[in-house]
Amino acid sequence: MMIMLLSVATAGEPNRCVAAWSGTADGCNVRETFDITSGGSSEKSAEKATRVALEAALRAYTSYWKLQSPLADPAETASCNARAADAHVNCFPDATLADLKYCYVALESAECWTGEVIKFELTGYRAWDQGRKDMCAAVDKHLVAQNYTDLELRRARCAAECAARTKVNCP
Repeated sequence: MMIMLLSVATAGEPNRCVAAWSGTADGCNVRETFDITSGGSSEKSAEKATRVALEAALRAYTSYWKLQSPLADPAETASCNARAADAHVNCFPDATLADLKYCYVALESAECWTGEVIKFELTGYRAWDQGRKDMCAAVDKHLVAQNYTDLELRRARCAAECAARTKVNCP
């Protein structure tokens, strides 16, 4: 009886998960290398959030690639969603992720962002997804305000950079 209570107590512990993308895969010709971190109130929810974030980054790179090379074969990116669903994800329990955290969000891309750090306070396991969302909205707003002549292509490239390379730190 005590063993069951212990396993139930640890089953809902907050987790952080990381998935890495390295180069191309069959049916997903995204030639970038990056890692995605997300969190959740349990291992299952953290893994799901990580896969969703990886899929969003691959989708953003695919959109950029299609704008940049409109005559490219669509089959080269047809399986990106499946690759995100099959990606290896490492998850780690972290009880401190249930606490309120003060977080810093950064994107190191001089072409897309000013270098300004975004700050917010949120429950730790929600920080990565919220940080990416906030940064990507700020990047897009910044690009629109700059009124570039190649705005559509630049927005697509920066959306991909933001989805894949935004870093959230919650000390």
